[in-house]
Amino acid sequence: MKIVFKKINRVILGLFITTTGYAQITIDNGDLPTAGDKKRVSIAQIVPGINVTATGANHLWDFSALQWVSQDVDTFLNISQTGITYQIAFANLPVNPNRANLATKSNLQAPPVGGISISDAVAFYYNSTASYKQVGFGASINGFPTPNPFNNHDVIYNFPLNHNDIDSSDSDFSLGIPGLGYYGYTQKRVNTCDGWGTLITPFGQFDVLRVKSTITGRDSLYLDTLGFGFGFNRPV
Repeated sequence: MKIVFKKINRVILGLFITTTGYAQITIDNGDLPTAGDKKRVSIAQIVPGINVTATGANHLWDFSALQWVSQDVDTFLNISQTGITYQIAFANLPVNPNRANLATKSNLQAPPVGGISISDAVAFYYNSTASYKQVGFGASINGFPTPNPFNNHDVIYNFPLNHNDIDSSDSDFSLGIPGLGYYGYTQKRVNTCDGWGTLITPFGQFDVLRVKSTITGRDSLYLDTLGFGFGFNRPV
């Protein structure tokens, strides 16, 4: 088992913010990333004595004994840096239902399909005073950049975010695969802000909110060549 810390400028997703005192905090859209921010991800093996499930009000998470074993850095991009095809589909305009104001490399996971190459995936997000959500993604399919807005957006956080907040989001997308058929994905996200307190890591001490996201997803695949489809649930 591994523990992952994601730090975006002054934010560590989880959500951890440096402050001068130790009190219950509130998260708003100013604490989430904007285009140009860098994301540093540190991965450490969990050591004996660390309980990652413990939580509650005014809780102390002492992870100071962790030692990172690998790190990675990614950058949040401006939409203008993603290519003209994506700039049109995800233009940051009020009339665009899929408007985005930042993007990053995507961890898109699609089932392997014969003869189809999917690469260079980019995820598109919209950070507003109301929420932080993923509005879609783009990927190179057999060498052609293909934008794919979500039918329903994945709302990752609603703002303002406070201790004891609970909310949910249903999202889905579909992707036509030329010469093969159709791939679709549906997801339900349930967020529970189940703790606040102080987090100590090898990188410092932070006042934090803890957010637990429970995600259930289902993949669907339809094959034109065979005239039938099937679906399967992902692990929760």
